[in-house]
Amino acid sequence: MASKSLKNRVWAFYWFRIYLPAFQKLYLPFHVRKIRKKEKIRFLFVLQLLSQWKTEPLFLAMLKHPRIEPILGIADCIEIPGAEKEVEEYCHKKGYDYIYLDTEKTLIEQVHPDIVAFQKPYKQLIAPAHYIDSNISVPHVLIPYGMNSVLERWILNRRLHLMCWQQYIENKSICEQKARLHLWHGKNYVVTGLPIMDTLRQPKSSFPDPWGDTGSRKRIIYAPHHTIPSIHGKGVAFSTFLDNGEFMAEMASKYADKVYFVFKPHPLLYKKMVEYWGKEKTDAYYNLWRNKPYCHIEEGEYLSLFKHSDAMIHDCGSFTVEYMYAGKPVMYLLHDEHHDDNLSHYVKEAFDLHEKGWTHDDIEGFIQNVIDGVDRKKKEREAFVSRNLTPPHGKSACENIINAILGQNEYKHHKP
Repeated sequence: MASKSLKNRVWAFYWFRIYLPAFQKLYLPFHVRKIRKKEKIRFLFVLQLLSQWKTEPLFLAMLKHPRIEPILGIADCIEIPGAEKEVEEYCHKKGYDYIYLDTEKTLIEQVHPDIVAFQKPYKQLIAPAHYIDSNISVPHVLIPYGMNSVLERWILNRRLHLMCWQQYIENKSICEQKARLHLWHGKNYVVTGLPIMDTLRQPKSSFPDPWGDTGSRKRIIYAPHHTIPSIHGKGVAFSTFLDNGEFMAEMASKYADKVYFVFKPHPLLYKKMVEYWGKEKTDAYYNLWRNKPYCHIEEGEYLSLFKHSDAMIHDCGSFTVEYMYAGKPVMYLLHDEHHDDNLSHYVKEAFDLHEKGWTHDDIEGFIQNVIDGVDRKKKEREAFVSRNLTPPHGKSACENIINAILGQNEYKHHKP
């Protein structure tokens, strides 16, 4: 046992003190300099889950760029088996060319990319042949699909976080906070804004109305997260679904003449509730939202849903910030007083601009306020968006990311 412990300490010392610095300071810059000299850079997006594909604006911007050849690679979805088919159908509908990635072959073997982009860093959700360890000679970038809300060392220091060439960050505030917890001190962080910010900043008129004819009724989203406390660990157990899920279905029925509700569960909630409730009860609950005339369920794209809504009730970390762009009243559902203990400064500020739902009475009071047109924090939310959710340099996040990749304009002196 002592021998194994010593071996682990020696390996950790070698990896953090020798291998990682050499990889980041020597190996990656050498490859990046070669790539930036190329006439055309092959940039691979690895996609699995449609609801988490937030780099589409960047893909479209790259299609128009003379020096970048964007490639969509669809991989088997380990999180939700079969969900990758929805991505494939979407790309087919949009007319996008794509490659179906073989999980037994490396990305280098199949695509020969110059740069690989992931949106999630979790090794267990990426096929071994696609993970950075199997494609080490290709620089990787990390483009988070959601806003950086939680500050936990174990979340920020996964292997891909430490070994990626660039990780794009939404603003300077969160960059500085994350860097203090990052084992590589945030040296691969680049403040550009995120592609989803470009989409969210577009006016309501740019989005189709997915609600249908709801008459004069108010439109309220109920968006529960999947992090059930009895299943998830400390710091990320956000979900209040066990406390509020059935009550929200009752509210949809009670206010059917005044409110049209949409149930927007996290894609993983169904799987977690089958684990907790069993399939029969979970299916019955989901079907209730599908089949009643005063509500429906939305399990795919949600940005249009946001833009055409009147309010939202949720307990999702990334939605805390994303819904600020909608400019509508919002309630956060809570089950303890420690939710904001590990939130970044700017996300905590967004959280403070939410009404708080501790009890069923709080929730019903919020619904009644929405019906009555009461919105106490509208001006504060508008100021927050202007201050924290606008990409730097007066450019779009996608423009900034492309400039960071090429080492141009404001990112000319950013070390490769």
